[in-house]
Amino acid sequence: MILRTKYVEPLEILKKLFGDVLIEQNIERLEKIYEFCEVKWTENLERLSKTQVKYLIIAEAPPWTEETKQIKYFYAIDESKEHIKFSVLLRGLWKSFFGEQNREDILTQLAQKGLLLVDTIPFAMDYKGKRGNQRYNILVNSCKNYLEDKLKNPRINWSSEVKVAFAFKLNAKAVISVFPNGLTLPSGQKILLNEDMIAANNAGYPDAKKLKKIFCL
Repeated sequence: MILRTKYVEPLEILKKLFGDVLIEQNIERLEKIYEFCEVKWTENLERLSKTQVKYLIIAEAPPWTEETKQIKYFYAIDESKEHIKFSVLLRGLWKSFFGEQNREDILTQLAQKGLLLVDTIPFAMDYKGKRGNQRYNILVNSCKNYLEDKLKNPRINWSSEVKVAFAFKLNAKAVISVFPNGLTLPSGQKILLNEDMIAANNAGYPDAKKLKKIFCL
């Protein structure tokens, strides 16, 4: 199992945050969600193959979904459906780039704009009520290689001037503390992280107006 072998230390911290029993009960589901999302994230790199990544949105983790439900993920939109149900994050990003334009070929259009989303935690748990816990910050720190590995993917063609936004406030604060010297992209660009990059509104959700300001749209 990938999570047990690749993320040994982070998994132990996750157990301390949620409890051993809960994590062990759900480990197979966590593995399934992880593998599914990794495939979808990699598939999206093909959409980005003809453009440069100009906008990086740093989120938290894929959402938890029960065994009986279809796995939800930013890059797993079923665009064959007539009406696509937007997540709060996707709605904010879409409105920041396209306003109220028709919602067609959503992921392709976002890729053409040069947008890439990366998560900071590989475990699809519900972190509501956990983000103020010091163990949450420790978890984010232990998963720093997960984020860095995403950014180092050789298939990504980075722009020389990448704009960075954070989707969620407390997750952003944890990431900022983990990377006090900022992020260095394979392109050589160094990005210092600060709270002005947080796109969440007072309700805690990504806000289109804030995203437009951060991304200079």
